[in-house]
Amino acid sequence: MVWPNGRICPACGYKHSIAVAGRDKGAYRARPGLYQCSNGDCHFQFTVTTRTPLHATKLRLSVWLKAMWLILQSDKGLSSVRLAEALGVSQPTAWRMGHALRLMVSRDHKMGGTVEIDHFYFGAQPKKHPEDPSPGRGRKGRKKTRKTAVLAMVQRPEDTVRGTPAGDARAAVVPGLVLS
Repeated sequence: MVWPNGRICPACGYKHSIAVAGRDKGAYRARPGLYQCSNGDCHFQFTVTTRTPLHATKLRLSVWLKAMWLILQSDKGLSSVRLAEALGVSQPTAWRMGHALRLMVSRDHKMGGTVEIDHFYFGAQPKKHPEDPSPGRGRKGRKKTRKTAVLAMVQRPEDTVRGTPAGDARAAVVPGLVLS
């Protein structure tokens, strides 16, 4: 997902890179997930999480993704004790993970540059109730949708060069969204 067309160096945008051999695993085995740019001037070492909030973490990415899912799925929040039990990590580690994930979700900065805004409806088809009358033939008596109206905003990146960080994206449920 990060590199749909192959690995790209996040520092210079060069398309060729090599896997870096690990010191502790012998000279012939590659350290999983660490790559080095093949550009003669760059030689930048990077991973999938380079230049992301998850950079330099010692936990596996699957643990972070499980924590994100658990926190986002809980309606009333999730304590660090429960998060630690679910992930199999210590409580202080779960507390730091929860704090970092909540900081990632909160956005204090405004979007700038070119921002695309669109709406969509989220949810299934409305259920038919036996007490609702039949709408008849044609378009008369159309039912209103019971789907949730959502407004989405996406910020375009300022530069179109490969390796440039993508823009910010936000979505929010908007009650009473009226289309014109």
